[in-house]
Amino acid sequence: MARRDMSGVNGPSWGDIRLMMQEVGAASDVRIDIHCTAAAGVNRSESLVWTVRAYTWGEWGERPPLAFESGLWPQAMYATVPGMLYGLLHKLDSKLEELRSAREARRQWTLFDGHK
Repeated sequence: MARRDMSGVNGPSWGDIRLMMQEVGAASDVRIDIHCTAAAGVNRSESLVWTVRAYTWGEWGERPPLAFESGLWPQAMYATVPGMLYGLLHKLDSKLEELRSAREARRQWTLFDGHK
């Protein structure tokens, strides 16, 4: 999956990010979007905040996201923005899996215990 981009850096491409968004969204039945804004605060004048967010279908922009992950760019941990976004999408997928598991556990509890 990792390819060399035009700068000569190996790692995820923008196409990989698109595919990962689709896969994470399909696995959790959510809409994934990516948001970028200028960072605020001391020593962040040249930074951007990238956020990957998961929304319930039909509620994009109307309600807060179900889950999100954010990162500052530039940062030493990643060589490219797509590399950072790929890492954030993995973290978001993990959060969504935890939410799914908790929801399923509550559902099973009420099925077998007779509570609502």
